[in-house]
Amino acid sequence: MNWLSFFGVSIVVLLIILYEWPKMEENQVKEKRLFIVLVFGTWVIAGMLIFFPDLPGPIDLITYLFSPMEDIIE
Repeated sequence: MNWLSFFGVSIVVLLIILYEWPKMEENQVKEKRLFIVLVFGTWVIAGMLIFFPDLPGPIDLITYLFSPMEDIIE
């Protein structure tokens, strides 16, 4: 079932690329690079969440990083 979900996400990502890419002008090189990086990054994160749904979220990282400062503040 996980592979089917990942395949579905991959199809959606491909459709987004096929829809948006022709709308960009040829001289928008930086925009195209950023678009590919953002789409690839979100595709990777979606795949990780499909296969490893118990991954900690961003708030867990923030809590871990700033927990030592909690003692200083109080």
